[in-house]
Amino acid sequence: MFNCKSETKTYTEVIFKFQVDATFSNLWASPYSVYQQFLYDKIVELRTEGLNFKQIADWLNNNNYKTPRGKKFLNAHAISIVAKKQRRDAKLAKRYPLKLSNVSIHLVDKTLIKKS
Repeated sequence: MFNCKSETKTYTEVIFKFQVDATFSNLWASPYSVYQQFLYDKIVELRTEGLNFKQIADWLNNNNYKTPRGKKFLNAHAISIVAKKQRRDAKLAKRYPLKLSNVSIHLVDKTLIKKS
């Protein structure tokens, strides 16, 4: 039986390299004015009360509200305000997974360098 025991210490440096790709859709969003938020909330409230979009447009016009561009309300405006707000909220809430790529491990034997 042959027993060989090494007294030499080894110094190995381990280097991890990788690339992470991150996608974010909520870093910048066009500002949503207080008036736009008010109109959206009011339209949703009136829809909850059972009014259709034509009735909501009439209600807004009768109460002297204008579209965000200063026009008279049509049912299409009320529909558009709700649809655009829902799309905007969905876009801002969307989360993307991180993508990990180009993963590698490098082992560097520094035994000879560290020997004293």
